[in-house]
Order: sequence, then structure tokens, then C-alpha cells
Amino acid sequence: MMNTLIELSQSLIRIHSAYPDCNESNIAEFIVEKLSSLSCVLKICDLEPGRPNVIATLKGKYNGPGIGLCAHMDTVPFDSNEWNYPPLEATIHDNKMVGRGACDMKSGLAVFLHVFSDLCSMGSIPDFDVTLILTSSEETFCRGARYLMEHNELPSMKHLFISEPTQNSAYHSHNGLIWLYRNLQGKTGHASVMGSGQNALMDALSEIQTLTKRFPHTQSSETGVRLSVTSFTAGTALNIVPGSSRYGCDIRVYPSRSLDEVVDLVQSIVGPVSLECMIPPLTPTSSLEAITKLLDTLSIPSYLDPLPYVTDASYLSKVSETVTILGPGNPVVAHTVDEYIDIDELVQSYDQYQSILNQLVFTTGA
Repeated sequence: MMNTLIELSQSLIRIHSAYPDCNESNIAEFIVEKLSSLSCVLKICDLEPGRPNVIATLKGKYNGPGIGLCAHMDTVPFDSNEWNYPPLEATIHDNKMVGRGACDMKSGLAVFLHVFSDLCSMGSIPDFDVTLILTSSEETFCRGARYLMEHNELPSMKHLFISEPTQNSAYHSHNGLIWLYRNLQGKTGHASVMGSGQNALMDALSEIQTLTKRFPHTQSSETGVRLSVTSFTAGTALNIVPGSSRYGCDIRVYPSRSLDEVVDLVQSIVGPVSLECMIPPLTPTSSLEAITKLLDTLSIPSYLDPLPYVTDASYLSKVSETVTILGPGNPVVAHTVDEYIDIDELVQSYDQYQSILNQLVFTTGA
């Protein structure tokens, strides 16, 4: 099993799926070829040309909500010149597999493909459907998951699992996301002349200082907001006072706070902003008792504290009674140069999901 899982992870990493440099068509084709030989029902739902969502269902004995396994096929882009190892070769070094998507989340994708294939090959019929949901465009606003919801492509589920990187601890909540821009207009002038023009760059820096004081990272658990300024543009020449500027913010919002409320608060501090996106948080449901009890029985740590990042659960949670985010990899190394997955974590994740599914899939009423 271990060698097969490692080789599958390597194969997935070696398929370029970093949008916009590439898309998910090649990795989806690889996955569909593997799934087509199994006893499952396949469905392809194209978000747009070259960006398919893949849904595979192992049919159960009974009607009713079943189990969902969700992973995304895309990765963030990369600059290979910055890497010490080729980002698309899945090099194994010091018991770590290095490559773009190794952590986020082709290792988790490999785990779900493997355990789903195992279920299909057992010859036993599960009590209820087991649905493998592989999405496109998760890294750009969870567009694949949104498409599936908007077009009613998914069944109702009792338990939905998402194998995003959590270092193999289970979470049932995550923050929401706001991306916004603030545009400032000043007046150009000659840089050598005292009082010439109105410096829009300095105005922007003053606003940024105010925002970061209002939402300090060290107090994000108290404010319910983690604000990071992640882009800035201003100026056309060194001898011209900038007449305009623009900065962008990535804002992570705790489930206890309203996204609209946070946008209104930011605007009350700095003025009008332009919204790029808002992705809702995942709030723990009231039906977690059975799944948390199972996780405890299997000695899998489980937390209600929100994860800092968003997942496809922002949208898919609407069709499942519970959501559990549990997968291999340290989110700190996701999206970084020389991103990696620890081989031991990869294998542990497979063992965890085997144990979870053995308890849930063939036990009526679990």
C-alpha cells in the first residue's frame, strides 16, 4: 500500500495543474482513467472548458445521505527558478516529497483516490452512497464547488470529509475570506518642490498603519479578524509625487463575525473599497457528536477552533450534516517554495481514513 500511495502522490504532483499557467484537464483525465475501471458511477461537470469537476459515486444499498470525500485538483502557480528542487518532479528527500501541491493538496487527493479505489475493489456494497468529489478552481474563489452547488450536482450527505492539510488533526470550522482593494486619489507634483501635489502613496501608508493597528495579528482571536496588506502600487517616476495609489487586503474573518460587518467596519476607517471576493466561513454544525465520538475512539485529535484558511466546505457544507477537515501536511508550507509532504504523515492519513470509512460505510445508521 505504502509504495502505491507514494507513487500515486508523485504522479499527481508531476501533472501541472497550477492555474492560470495550466488547468485541471490533464490531471482530471489521469484520475478519470483510474476511476473508470472501478465499480462506480462517474460524472464530469465542467466549470468551463478545461476545468472539470469529477464526481465518482460508489452506490449503496439504501437511499439516504451517505459519505462525501472532497479534494481539489488545482494548485497555486510557482516560479521554478526560486525552487531548490524541480516543482513538478516530486523529489523525495529526507523522507519528504517536494513539489507544488505536495501539501496543498495532492497528497490529500492521493489519499482519497486510494481509499475510494479500495472501497470500490472490496466487492462489498456500502450501506449508503460514498461520493468522491474532486473540484477545479478551489484556489480561485472555490469556483468549482460553487458551480456544483449552483447546478445541484451533489447529493445530500451525512458526513463530508475534506483532506486539506491539517497535520492529520480534525477540524470542523474555518474562517471566512474577504479580498478587497482601496484606491486613493491625490495629485501629481514635482518631487523637488515643497508642497507640490498631494502624495497618494503617503496617504495610503497612513491608512495601512491605521488598519494594522486596529486589527493587530497578535489580537486576531479577540477581534475575530486577521488583516494582511498583500499588494501595493503607486508612483510612475522617482521625481513625480504619486497622484494615485492602490493597496489590497486579505482579510480572514472568524465564523463568529459577519463578513458584511467587517467590510462596513473597514470602510468606516478608510473609506470606500472595491470587493474582489467574499467567501463564507464554515461554522460547526449541531450534529457533530457522532463524528467527534468516532474520531476520539480512533485517537484522532479533533478541534472546534477555526482553521485560518477557507476550503470548498464554504459552499459544500450546505448539503452535508457534518463537515470534517482532516488531511496530511502542514499548512505553513502550503503555497511556499519547496512545498513538501512528510511521507509518514501521508501514510498516517491513509490509515486514518481507512479506519474512519470502515466504521461509517458498512454500519447502518452510523
